Amino acid sequence: MAHSIRFPRRHDKADRNGRYAVRLCITKNKRRKYIALDLYADPAYWDEAGEQFIILRNLKGAEQKAENKQREADNALLAKYKVRAREIVERFEIEGIDWTLNQFEDAFLNTSKQGKFNAYFTDRIAELHATGHIGNSQTYKQTQDMLRSYDRKLDQRLFSDIDLRYVRGFDMFLQKGAVAATHANSISRRCGPF
Repeated sequence: MAHSIRFPRRHDKADRNGRYAVRLCITKNKRRKYIALDLYADPAYWDEAGEQFIILRNLKGAEQKAENKQREADNALLAKYKVRAREIVERFEIEGIDWTLNQFEDAFLNTSKQGKFNAYFTDRIAELHATGHIGNSQTYKQTQDMLRSYDRKLDQRLFSDIDLRYVRGFDMFLQKGAVAATHANSISRRCGPF
């Protein structure tokens, strides 16, 4: 899978200090996603080609030294971000996941790790029931029951585990169940009640 990880600086919007946001840009199959990093670069101290902050040598003033030290820390942070991004892509590839840019973003920002999938369903069912949305509550409950039938480890699943491969497997499980139910119905119609 063709992908790239870059750290371009914005050129269109500056903050009140004249600095521009540095973002992570993940590209896969000619599609891009930008992720904000809360890093800002003064154009005078940003290396466009190297996509990193420029570090100066032999500075005399305390303020200049402090700013330089901050740029060194920001470069170290960019290096950590690059390692994290590569590890995420590598993990997806090892697990055979045909990942999307949104899945990468969730993994990078750790938003997918905030909770377990089944716990969300249980909370949602209770919330819908409490607010009088009984039909929706029952639909969620039936879906949760079907997921439990499909996946014995549902209680341990994180949102990041529910990827395209998982959804396709669940879909196949449902299709097989529908075929079996249709077959059983046709037999009962032909043979009559037992």
